[in-house]
Amino acid sequence: MFKVFKKKKKEGIHIGKGYSLDDHERLNFLDIFQEDANRRGHTIVFGTTRVGKTRLVENGIIQDIENGKNVIIIDPKIDIDLFSRVFQVASSCGRENEITLINSLTPDLSAKINPLANFHTPEEPISHIMSTVPSTDEFFYNVAYDTTTVIVRGIIKVREDEGFDKYFTFNDFMKWLPYGKFTELRDRLLKFEDTDSKIIVGQIDDILDSGPEYFNKVSKTLKSAIMQLSLGNTAEVVSRSKNNDFLNRLEEGKGAILYVQSAALLQPRASFMLGRVIISMIQSLVGRFYASGRKFERPLVIYGDEFSNIVYNGIDDMFNKAGGCNCFIVALTQSPADIVAVIGEDKARKIFDNTNTKILMRINDISSAKMLTTYGGTMFRNTVQLNLHGGLRGTEVEEDVIRETDLLRLEKREFYYFGFEGIFKGKTDPLGEPDIKILLPNIIRNERKEND
Repeated sequence: MFKVFKKKKKEGIHIGKGYSLDDHERLNFLDIFQEDANRRGHTIVFGTTRVGKTRLVENGIIQDIENGKNVIIIDPKIDIDLFSRVFQVASSCGRENEITLINSLTPDLSAKINPLANFHTPEEPISHIMSTVPSTDEFFYNVAYDTTTVIVRGIIKVREDEGFDKYFTFNDFMKWLPYGKFTELRDRLLKFEDTDSKIIVGQIDDILDSGPEYFNKVSKTLKSAIMQLSLGNTAEVVSRSKNNDFLNRLEEGKGAILYVQSAALLQPRASFMLGRVIISMIQSLVGRFYASGRKFERPLVIYGDEFSNIVYNGIDDMFNKAGGCNCFIVALTQSPADIVAVIGEDKARKIFDNTNTKILMRINDISSAKMLTTYGGTMFRNTVQLNLHGGLRGTEVEEDVIRETDLLRLEKREFYYFGFEGIFKGKTDPLGEPDIKILLPNIIRNERKEND
């Protein structure tokens, strides 16, 4: 007898409905799916503002939560409809207790996490701190990296000597940035006899040899970045706690939904720093899973809106390695140029090359549209031309699959899809208003004292 094996249903998400670009007559109206196997190669969505990028990924978030995946959402605008939808869907699936809300405007309503916790090697918190530092000046970046390295390693040595665990906060790091405290760190490490401490002292001496003025320039760069995370409301969320319950849930294989509301319009620098540190935190977690021979049992999907604001030096490695650990990245941005401006063309190109699925929505800038048409490739088309003798001749011409004008003329919710599943033009699924509405505190008020 022969056994009949049923073909395993492919897992994935529904993107919308449309046509294959090979279907010139538009005879086959079809559903456009993105398979999970291909989502491991990550997704990037390009499109100008107000064309439906957020609603496109909202549909994906709904399906991911319903399918039991773990989800991280970086929402710099504080889209209350999106958060309401997430809560509604999670509640309908019995996952409402898995939601961790990070809101840097209202820390009294926010969960508190320490992004520097749960590390295995000192390089992990070093990377998180450096994710906040601009990488445009390579020399200055490297000097800041060296300074951060000796401070972090020194902090760990001092904490362990005092009987504490090795985990520290951004506030602890900030304390050692002034020149006087930096020299004090050196003096404290001189009392230790181990080889590592002696090496750290030697590295501190090399930095101090540059003089106080030069050191202060470097420390001011670090202080300017870290200060956004160690003062004010944002600090209440990420610099006061010693623990990170969200990371604990992921490490234990539990369900987890992280929603980050960073308020970019009200506190742009702090918002960008918060987003970068969160992504860097996950990058380290992926590395620890790899090093342990593990992968996420529940796939982890990261949705990053305004992605150009949260990229940092080193995030490109996340795109070519995280997929094998069952971590999918979905990045939303208006133009490739936005990412290039932050991390440079080479690293941006590495991200684009390691993103297997590209979704193009309406673009208003001609130069950006021209750049994006290259992702569609070219095709050969038969055409008829008039020859010099007045006759007709058939010829084959090579032309772009999509043209700049195609991207400039897209309507809201319309998109071009380029992935392993095929090349399509479609429209996202319509979404109505969520059934519930989360109410946030009203911060539009005059707090002036009557006697002022």
